Amino acid sequence: MSFKGVALVTGAGYRKGHSTVAVNDISVSEDLQSLVKEIQQRGRASSIHAADVSQDAQVKQMIEAVVQKHGSLDVMVANAGVVGPPGMEIADVTVEEWDRVMNINARGTFLFLQIRWAADG
Repeated sequence: MSFKGVALVTGAGYRKGHSTVAVNDISVSEDLQSLVKEIQQRGRASSIHAADVSQDAQVKQMIEAVVQKHGSLDVMVANAGVVGPPGMEIADVTVEEWDRVMNINARGTFLFLQIRWAADG
């Protein structure tokens, strides 16, 4: 089976998005550029869209940019996520660190889906 649509994968900076066309991470890294180049070498169009998925304006702009560049957005994989400091006891985690994790992992996924759903009408 060959998928011919346009997909957007958040959190692709760690090379999790090998079958994607549009990839996202909070910033453009060498790994992300390498991933896009690899996709393009396989004969597929690809683009990078840096955005913080916990920020609704950035998510909206990213989705609009993907649709404008590729003509559609058929599949979204909300893959962005972070963990708190490794090995830290829950009693030592600050409220700010907890909020950061939840804003990216939960709020980011919610925004991604809500904004795309609203764009479809």
